[in-house]
Amino acid sequence: MVLMILLGAVMILAPMLGEKVFYLVYYQSFSPPADFSDEARRYIRFGNGVLGAVMIGWMTLTLWLVNARQGLPFPLRSALLLSFGSWFVVDTTFSAVHGVWGNVVLNVLVAIGTLAPLQFGARAPSTE
Repeated sequence: MVLMILLGAVMILAPMLGEKVFYLVYYQSFSPPADFSDEARRYIRFGNGVLGAVMIGWMTLTLWLVNARQGLPFPLRSALLLSFGSWFVVDTTFSAVHGVWGNVVLNVLVAIGTLAPLQFGARAPSTE
């Protein structure tokens, strides 16, 4: 899981490497097809960065699940907030750095739609 978090970070911090891996997986070459425009390459780098941010958030929650199974105390709400927050901060920062403001706005809307129910939603039922 930590390795997946590191892979997600590499996809964000070294987007050209992530781009080459994409080409290798999809085209069996480290280079893009000759007719790929610079815009297509930027899109692939951005998509890989977003995927890296999602992997970081997802693996953060997975780590919590493993620790919870081993009996380590960590409240579920905190795990969800940590997972969501790690995705939000990484993805939103990555999007802003790359000037993809539509994704920044989308992330903020998703945050509002996700955090409001977490904060104000139903509490766990009483066991009394």
